[in-house]
Amino acid sequence: MRGFQLALIYANWAGSVLFGWLHNPLWLLIPIFAWAGFAFGATAAIAKHQKAIGVANSQYARGMFWPNMQLVGRNAGINFVLFGAAWAASIIFGMMR
Repeated sequence: MRGFQLALIYANWAGSVLFGWLHNPLWLLIPIFAWAGFAFGATAAIAKHQKAIGVANSQYARGMFWPNMQLVGRNAGINFVLFGAAWAASIIFGMMR
C-alpha cells in the first residue's frame, strides 16, 4: 500500500503543478476523488478482511469516516496550494516576457 500511496501523492502533485500552470481548474476535482477512493477503498478492504477472519460486528469502517475525510481534505488542500502557486507563477513569468 505504501508504494501506491507515494505514487498517488507524486502524481497528484505533478498534476496540480502542470494544470495550475495551464490554468485548468477542473483538475482540482481529481485529487479529491483520487484521495477519497484511496481512503475509503482501503477502509472497505480492511473491513472486508475483518469480516472474512470472523471479527464480529466490527465498527472499523464507521469509525474511520472522519479520519478518512481529514486525509482527503489535507491532501486536496496541499494540491490546491500547489495548483495556486503554479497558476500564480505562470502569470508572473508570463508578465516578465
